[in-house]
Amino acid sequence: MSDETKQERKGLYLLHIDGGKKASAVGEMGEGAIAALLKEPNGPAVSGASLSERIGPVESPTAAEYRALLRGLELARERGVKYLGVFSDSRILVNQVNRLWNVGDSLAQLSDELRRRFETSKARRSRGSPGTGTRKLTRS
Repeated sequence: MSDETKQERKGLYLLHIDGGKKASAVGEMGEGAIAALLKEPNGPAVSGASLSERIGPVESPTAAEYRALLRGLELARERGVKYLGVFSDSRILVNQVNRLWNVGDSLAQLSDELRRRFETSKARRSRGSPGTGTRKLTRS
């Protein structure tokens, strides 16, 4: 890992994620896309630590949100980030990651992958703006 990709500053880094699915008939797969942006503890974006990608067919907008979370966490891991606050506008994702809501069968595999790859702490909903969730993640 180069010096540029290692975590430079101490503190809570911020990861903003979003995922979505193109409108389609109920039960049909639709084209999905994800985005993620990693920020330093003092606020500026980490150079080269953002993404915006088409991900192909997904079952639901929530599946796209999980994929955005996983890719965003990989961005943070590649840079050696140990403490991370994640912001998502998906109430479903935040509550499922917190284990407040059950994960449906179709999302169980993504949820299991998240738990295998990262140690998570409690998630909290952000009070700053409606629909925005926040959770802190720590990894070993």
